[in-house]
Amino acid sequence: IHNSFFGGFTGLNTTTGDEISFFGRSAGQTNIIGSLNSFFGSGSGFSNTEGSENSFFGLNAGIENTTGNNNSFFGRSAGRFITTGSNNVMIGNGAGPLSTNGTISNRLFIDVTENEVGNDDPLIYGEFDNDFVRINGTFEVTAGLTNPSSRTLKNQFVSLDASTILAKLAALDIQQWTYIDRPDEKHVGPVAEDFYEAFGLGQGDKNISTIDADGIMMLALQALQEENEELKDKNDQLEQGQLEILQKLELLEKKMK
Repeated sequence: IHNSFFGGFTGLNTTTGDEISFFGRSAGQTNIIGSLNSFFGSGSGFSNTEGSENSFFGLNAGIENTTGNNNSFFGRSAGRFITTGSNNVMIGNGAGPLSTNGTISNRLFIDVTENEVGNDDPLIYGEFDNDFVRINGTFEVTAGLTNPSSRTLKNQFVSLDASTILAKLAALDIQQWTYIDRPDEKHVGPVAEDFYEAFGLGQGDKNISTIDADGIMMLALQALQEENEELKDKNDQLEQGQLEILQKLELLEKKMK
């Protein structure tokens, strides 16, 4: 009940699905009991049988979804290879994974692909269940990049020896390099595996968090400042010792005259 079908073969096999809106030739053609779906575009949601609460917009968007729920696909052939996965968001022409990953859930893909073939490494990739986002490209920020760092958000504070951190940083292999898929873009820094082995920070040995890199550099600067102060003190002592020697020499000269 409360269904709207517009176009040849739209919702052709629907039996008990409710509150459905299908627009375009063969949109939701094989839907049987799926409810609360909105398919707009020829072939959109074509294979859906039981999946519910899906929103597919664009020619062949979500065309292979069968039982997946709560998916939002926007763009021609967006999410076309998702079959049973749920809670996915795919935005852009052909956005979504390759056919080998059709059962994934809780994922975000924002991309534009040629021939609507999908891409496992889209421009923007996210995991809703892990609160994770990855940008496969250069990320430019004009007003600065910040990390949440309030004391109210933190616990388990541990004091570290700055001189030990400086020694580990000095021993770190730091080179110039390029990413394999961007050979003309040069960078300088350590590899994540070495950084993690040295400091054990972050979520693993494949990434270096900017907040951890900044913290390590700050501790190293504190160690250098401490060493600098110690050198200043020793220099002052040497200068004082030299002054005292000069004064004694002057007294000897006066006595000898």
